[in-house]
Amino acid sequence: MRTLVLVIDDDEAVVKVIGHTLKREGYTVLGAHDGSSGVRLAQECRPDLVVLDVIMPDIDGWETCRRLKAALPVPVLMLTVKDREEDIVRGFQCGVHDYLPKPFSPAELTARVKAILKRSGSTAASQERLCNQSLVLDLATKTATLAGRPLRLSPSEFDLLAYFMQNPGRLLSRRELLARVWGDGTGEGKASLLRGIRRLRAKLGDDASHPTFIFNVRGHGYYFREP
Repeated sequence: MRTLVLVIDDDEAVVKVIGHTLKREGYTVLGAHDGSSGVRLAQECRPDLVVLDVIMPDIDGWETCRRLKAALPVPVLMLTVKDREEDIVRGFQCGVHDYLPKPFSPAELTARVKAILKRSGSTAASQERLCNQSLVLDLATKTATLAGRPLRLSPSEFDLLAYFMQNPGRLLSRRELLARVWGDGTGEGKASLLRGIRRLRAKLGDDASHPTFIFNVRGHGYYFREP
């Protein structure tokens, strides 16, 4: 499953540089250019990590961090040129996990991102075996069975099913699914998602008009039945 990083910075060049650096390391990266849209995007896509600038035009990084922490349990790496002790203490009081002073090197950025994700456990699977009624998914062996019958799934179909089963009952937006399964941070691969959903439903014997597993909330996304 793709590790998702959200970068919030009003400097588009910084967002592009961070995105390019982290994508080379295999991460999926989303970008936002102000705190308000960053919080909304985080609520929609539930990233594993937020990289956040402290100085922004609408709401500053500290307030953005407070809103993020109120909405979901996500670790935050703060980018800053403010190195005064009171500013650093203020950030930690808001829930910042670590600071990265500007300017920074790609190597230092990557090292800090990896360290935070390792501490937060975001890169480790919480379960190796997922069950939902007669549907069983083994994350270690990349195999799936339905009522004891093996399912032949493509890699993307397996990842899509795994993400659904790891989040039963939660409404997943198209953008979140594209980022997590296909590594598409742009949200423009709607055709790939629809094709993947259609094929997965067919293999599960799931009728879209009377679904058993995958339910569509028109205009919002999909959710997977709770066990």
